[in-house]
Parts: sequence; structure tokens; C-alpha cells
Amino acid sequence: MRTHGAKELSLRALAQHLGSSTSTLYRYVSGKQELVMLLADRVIAHASEFAESADEPWDERLRAGVSALYTVVRENPGLAPFLTEGMPTGPAAIDAKERMISLLLEAGFEPSVAARASITLARFAVGFAVQADHEPTGAPVDLTAHPALRSVTHHLPTPIEEEFDLGLGLIIEGLRSRRSGACTS
Repeated sequence: MRTHGAKELSLRALAQHLGSSTSTLYRYVSGKQELVMLLADRVIAHASEFAESADEPWDERLRAGVSALYTVVRENPGLAPFLTEGMPTGPAAIDAKERMISLLLEAGFEPSVAARASITLARFAVGFAVQADHEPTGAPVDLTAHPALRSVTHHLPTPIEEEFDLGLGLIIEGLRSRRSGACTS
């Protein structure tokens, strides 16, 4: 899949690669979509786990986990578009969600905020990973009628990693302001 991407993946090609038959693969998966979701779950399993040390503040552990998700999805670009259609629900994906929600609950967030924040953070990481290898395109634009945009053009575009780090920092800062204050670590 790393060679050709998930869109080019077919059960027939995979069966040939494995020296098997397509009918044998259908005994294990119902089709390409299920196979891709299983592969996505395996990729997510490779994401670094949140720091297990209780000495680490919740926000640093959260940053590490979301950054790890971004990294593994970016390292598997053929898979990223499929993750925009739905997040995997395999064992590794469920374990990752459990770790993130547990971390947020232990940090003092209300359950509704922890649930929504975990989804937001996962979508943020996947969304940035999908865009990571796309360069801005289009013809030069006349900015005469856009003075604010013209005033910042020397700051644009920024490297995707810097945008990701800034965005993640802004989300975490916003989360800090939503904490119920039950926990300080």
C-alpha cells in the first residue's frame, strides 16, 4: 500500500502479491473498504502512545499523542484520504481513543468536552496529514484590493509542520481554558 496507495489497492493485486487467491482473502475481509480500515488500524497502532509518565503534564502528553497520529498518517499518504471518509474502529483505534479520553478526563475535563475534543484532535491530525504533501497552486493574485493579506504575504506560505504545531498549540490552549480545574497535572 505504501508503494501504490490505498486507492490503487485491490484484493486481486494483494492476493497475487501474497501468492494466494482473491477468494481466500474474501474469507477474511468483506471487501476493499474493510481491508483499508484494518490497515489503517495497524498504522494507528504504530503511533507513539501518550507519555505514560504521571510526571508529564496532560497537555504535553496530549501534544505527543496527537503529533504521533499526524506523523504515522503522514508517513502513509495512500491511507490518509480513506481516513477522511471515517475514522477506523479497530482495536488500536479504540485503544488510542480510550487513552486520549482518559487523559482528558483525568486532567479535569467534563465528559462532553473530553469526547468532542478527542474527535476534534483526531480530525485535526488527519486533516493536516492529508494536506501535508500538497503545495499551494494557482496563478499569482493581485492583492491591491486586499491590504491585510498583502501585509502578511512575506509570512506565507509557512511550512506545514509549523502550521500543525501552531494549530495544535491553539487547540490545547483553548482546552486549557475549558478545564473544570479538578486536576492540575
